[in-house]
Amino acid sequence: MKKFSKLISAILVLSLVLVGVIGAAAWDATGGCGDNARYYIDDTLLTFEGTGGIGDYNGTQPEWRGYGNKLTTAVFEEGITEIGYESMAHLSKLTDVTIASTVTKLVYGSFARCTSLAELNIPQTVTSIGDRAFIGCTALNKITILNADCAITDSADVLPANTVIYGYRRSTAQSYAQKYNRTFVPIDPGTEVKRLAGASRVDTSLEVAGEGWNSADTVILTNGYNFADALAGGPLSYALNAPILLTANRAQLEQSVIDKINALGATKVIILGGVGAVN
Repeated sequence: MKKFSKLISAILVLSLVLVGVIGAAAWDATGGCGDNARYYIDDTLLTFEGTGGIGDYNGTQPEWRGYGNKLTTAVFEEGITEIGYESMAHLSKLTDVTIASTVTKLVYGSFARCTSLAELNIPQTVTSIGDRAFIGCTALNKITILNADCAITDSADVLPANTVIYGYRRSTAQSYAQKYNRTFVPIDPGTEVKRLAGASRVDTSLEVAGEGWNSADTVILTNGYNFADALAGGPLSYALNAPILLTANRAQLEQSVIDKINALGATKVIILGGVGAVN
């Protein structure tokens, strides 16, 4: 009986190890990057999720910098509050950055020398931009600062000389542009901006579906952590007038996604990607 119990225990331990290995294999790399934040790398996509700030990397290198020769997209999901000291620096292939509405600070050198980054929108929630935040971003032609009172460090090194700054009239962005001889383009304050966002990318897809469709015969389902599949589904969504719903592809389809499919009255679900993407 004791031998049998030991055998069962050994099997259980082995199973847990295998589950961990299989789970880790879903990503190129993953790990902690703050007290309550994690990063995930999936091919060219770098995602940060959790709560709180991304750690400061003053004198040290973040793990994802080793993938800087291929990372083109970075997503800071809802819950992240601060982009830390040189945390995104030297990602030379980075071209697309999405900053969640929970982010409040861009710290010193946060995007320094991201030499392929050409355009960036900084949400209204960001209250401060640190010195040298975008130094060496030689391709950064346009930056939009939506917080009229954002505290921009009083230094010419925050932004490259060629960057055109978009912001509100009489804003700190305009004051910075005038002081440091940057081109400033005012945003029409009468323009209505509506943000659709959820606690995760899955929830955001549900918000978008609810905004765009009261009903739908067909929905498109794809892995929210496989950037390419969702992007490729855009033309199909337009052609079929079908919303794209995302899943995290965990043990089972999220109940919230099932509820949305039922609420739309869909009778057909098109899955993008193989069983490794959506099982």
